[in-house]
Amino acid sequence: MFHQLTVTELVTRGLIERGDSASSSLVLSIRGVYLGGVENMPPSASLRPYEIQQLREWIDGLSD
Repeated sequence: MFHQLTVTELVTRGLIERGDSASSSLVLSIRGVYLGGVENMPPSASLRPYEIQQLREWIDGLSD
């Protein structure tokens, strides 16, 4: 589902904070530390550390 969203949609839905992966609920959910709103993802498995790092680097590289 999330892979089909544009960056603008991810920001508008509050899933990512441009340039700030540490505050992005998508990253926090993947790491399982976000309470409320978005559930832990993926629900039946976990991403490898390098996959999470790639996502963090992508978000950190986004600018307004």
